[in-house]
Amino acid sequence: MAQYYSLKDSREFRRIMNGGRGWSDARLVIKIIPGHSEHNRIGIVVSKKVGAAVVRNRVRRRIKEIFRQKPLEKGYDIVVIARQAARDASYHQLVESAQKLTGRAGLVIQQ
Repeated sequence: MAQYYSLKDSREFRRIMNGGRGWSDARLVIKIIPGHSEHNRIGIVVSKKVGAAVVRNRVRRRIKEIFRQKPLEKGYDIVVIARQAARDASYHQLVESAQKLTGRAGLVIQQ
């Protein structure tokens, strides 16, 4: 994604959480639903169970950067939920999880 478009409204998060398809591993959960625009919108959820504010923000920044750099199919609304294991995961482990989940979801652009 050249630019990062984010989900901000709680109604949008609820729509994706209730109606979207999901994939998960030990570190991340990804829920997707076809969107209403030509670009992807991504929302990141990091619970207080993951850790203190500093830890949650570090995990959020890492996930945001991973999806900013990753070329994905266009037109989806995506919610990424960080699990507690994401707290102790390195950046490269989070990249590996994101690649695996987006591949299983069929969001990866085939080159």
